[in-house]
Amino acid sequence: MLDAAPIAVDASAAPADAALVPLTLAIPTGQVGVQILDLQYGGVASPGLPAMRADGKQIAAIAVADDGGRGYLALSLRIIDADTAAVVKEWVLADPDQTTAAEADTDSGVTAAVAGAVRAQVAEANAALAAETWRALAPVVPKEPETDSTVPLTITVGAVGFTYVQGRLTVVGPGTKPLERRYDQLTGQDLPNRKRKPKENDAESCRDLREYLQSVAIDDASQRALITFGFTSGHNCGAPGPVFGTLALP
Repeated sequence: MLDAAPIAVDASAAPADAALVPLTLAIPTGQVGVQILDLQYGGVASPGLPAMRADGKQIAAIAVADDGGRGYLALSLRIIDADTAAVVKEWVLADPDQTTAAEADTDSGVTAAVAGAVRAQVAEANAALAAETWRALAPVVPKEPETDSTVPLTITVGAVGFTYVQGRLTVVGPGTKPLERRYDQLTGQDLPNRKRKPKENDAESCRDLREYLQSVAIDDASQRALITFGFTSGHNCGAPGPVFGTLALP
C-alpha cells in the first residue's frame, strides 16, 4: 500500500516494443511493487520504489546489476534498515545465470520453468510489500555523466548538496556545518575491492571496479536520506548491483 506520496515509475522501464507481453503482472494503482517486462532487455517497472515504510524504520528498493555482454536481467528487491542500511530481507527476482542456463533449450532464453520461477519470486516479494504501507521516495541523479569515485560528484536535493569523492560523502545544508561520512559508515560495508580477480578471457579494462554516487533520495517525514552507490567497470564487463546507504540529515 502507498500513502499520499506520488508514484514514480522509471521511464526507461517502458518496453520498446508495444507488442511485448510483460512477464509478470502490473502493479495495481496505489501500490508499490515490481513488474518484470522481459528478462532480455525488456526492463523493469517499479512504481513507488524506492519507498520508506510508514513508520520510517525500513526502506524498500530494487537493485539492478549490469550483466555485461549477455544483457540479461539481474534484479533483486531489498528491504533495508533505515538506520543501519543493513539488508533485512532480499528477494532475487531475476538471475542472469538462470536465464543463461535456459539458452541451451530455447532461442529466447526463457523456458517455462524459468518464467514460472521468476513469477513466483516476484509474486512473493510484491505480496510482502502490499502487506505494509509505504511512502514513495524520489531519487535525484547527478547532472554530470556517470563517473567513478576518483572525481567529485555532486547531487543537489532541494537545498541540500551531497558530494562524494574517494570514499567520503560531504553533506551541506542551509545553516548547517558540513557533515562528512565514510562509505563504510553509510553502507555498513567496506569499500569494494578495486582490483577484481580477473575471470578467464577478461580484458584488462575489466579488472578495475569503482563505485560512484548514483542517486540520493530524501524522506521529508523522517529527515533521512537514501544514498545509492553504483559500480562501473570496463565496456561490456558487467558490474554488481548498487549498494545502499542511509544518513540522518543534519
